[in-house]
Amino acid sequence: MDRGAYRRSGSGGLGAEALVVRRALELKGRVEIPSRGTSMLPLIREGSVCTFVPVAAADLRRGDIVLFEGEEGGLIAHRLIRRGGAGAQAPLLCKGDANIGFDPPVPAAKVLARLETVNRDGRVSSRLSPGFRIWGRIMTAFPALSRAFRLASRYARRLRGQGN
Repeated sequence: MDRGAYRRSGSGGLGAEALVVRRALELKGRVEIPSRGTSMLPLIREGSVCTFVPVAAADLRRGDIVLFEGEEGGLIAHRLIRRGGAGAQAPLLCKGDANIGFDPPVPAAKVLARLETVNRDGRVSSRLSPGFRIWGRIMTAFPALSRAFRLASRYARRLRGQGN
């Protein structure tokens, strides 16, 4: 089925999942989403509950973790590495901490929210905590560190007998 069938006029071109999240943000001022995947390891693990709050793309800072709608219509939460130009509508260049490559440029209209907290097994970490901020600075200053994390993750899985 064509994903375009789920788009509404006046929605800014957002798909159904992104529209639901945007509406929840408008009504509640935040949204909690359990994480899927490994792109934000080691900070965010599979099943961690991530709390996002609304934010305008112009208010995002380098190192923030941004919730946006990806090109294929799914929700993605990756770190803002830099802006792709000047001005409030400049596309964002984002990357998962454990991903080797950058995401395609994210148009400002696709930005939904900024990560506020991560709840991992009952332990809550805030984006304002020193460890969170230091990790963000490291990942934005040295995005190539992702390759080392990928290799370490593969090695750890092999040691645990989980394959590649």
